[in-house]
Amino acid sequence: MARARDNPFISKIYFWWIIAPVISFVLFPLLLQDSTFRIAPDEIEFVRDCGRNVESVTASATAAFRSAFVETQVVAMTVGQYERAEDSDYRGYARIGTYMHAYMTRMWLMVFRAMWRLDALWPLCLVGFFGIFLPFLTDGLVVRAKRRSEFGLYNPISFNISGTGSAIFIGWLFYLPLVPWPLSSLMLFGFFMGLGLMTYLTVGSFQSRT
Repeated sequence: MARARDNPFISKIYFWWIIAPVISFVLFPLLLQDSTFRIAPDEIEFVRDCGRNVESVTASATAAFRSAFVETQVVAMTVGQYERAEDSDYRGYARIGTYMHAYMTRMWLMVFRAMWRLDALWPLCLVGFFGIFLPFLTDGLVVRAKRRSEFGLYNPISFNISGTGSAIFIGWLFYLPLVPWPLSSLMLFGFFMGLGLMTYLTVGSFQSRT
């Protein structure tokens, strides 16, 4: 595992898959306003325009959230303790309780929004994968095969730059549900175009040892 993280490409994916989400769950509820963690009306309209039933998505995400965090008493253990602290007669303890209650509420809103986005947008991500990413990947493989058959030159600088870009985009793929801004068609289209282009350049300039 340590050797994999030493790889400059894998380390960037590792950062966006693990480290960035942890940092986000710690800092976003601390720094951002309550309204930032609610699902924006523009995002709801975007999901509806994609042909998804928003009510069904919300019901599905709510059921999954309740099953995972409410019925297991995880939310009660994290929020309920601070609610009791808010009601105490000790001013300092009550102030800490008020602050932490708001913090944990924002964090759970962030978790729910991520689950809602996963439920709402996975069909669109499949379209982006098969309609944008896969053609770029296929074209890149064709370019690489042509270069090998013609003994063409490979550009290691191009490979490292595009490989770094691909690793970052792959990391962003798993971080998208946590971004604090409303998701839109332009954002997702730009993401899959960037991922596809970087993958095309990476595969096309990859040189194997054989």
